[in-house]
Amino acid sequence: ALPGNFFERSVQLHVLKLCHCIFRFSPSPFLHCKTIRFLGLDSCMDKPEETKEDERGDRWIIEFFQSLSVLDIRRTDLELALSPDITKEMETNIREINIKGGRIWHKKLGWTWRNLQNIHKLRVIAPTRSWETESSMDDFSDLLKLQLLDLSGNSTVQVLPSLSGATALSTLVLDGCTGLEHVGPESLTPSLETFS
Repeated sequence: ALPGNFFERSVQLHVLKLCHCIFRFSPSPFLHCKTIRFLGLDSCMDKPEETKEDERGDRWIIEFFQSLSVLDIRRTDLELALSPDITKEMETNIREINIKGGRIWHKKLGWTWRNLQNIHKLRVIAPTRSWETESSMDDFSDLLKLQLLDLSGNSTVQVLPSLSGATALSTLVLDGCTGLEHVGPESLTPSLETFS
């Protein structure tokens, strides 16, 4: 298990990839690293503890997301129950999200991708739980900078969300979306170059 202060002095750390680690996801031991550009978590587990709330509040989490560009989650259920301020930092700075066999959304809260206006690459491959809600059908339509969307292995997706506003989208991957019943031309964008 990683102690909570493990990365406290790692002020120049830019890339962090943790594999098969157990640590408290909230607050995470790497939140002190304000220069991380790439965060990868592979097969990590949460170690929940009863503690009092941090007096710094969301400030440390906000500072962490100010530098993060790439979030890579594999076989890890990282439940982000984020305040509006933290979500705003994610919207502005994250350029790429890769999820394979995990999730970043809270199981009891809805999740929307539509606010990630600067995202270029989004891969949500075989997530452990669907992010979809009643209003998620237009989640990708406002992602003007999205170039790659990979929803491989999403067996719960029944209707492809509208991509008509994703005018930079050139690659769409829907391999293994066994529940997908219909993909119509109205859902796609003219910029599409590769479709599988």
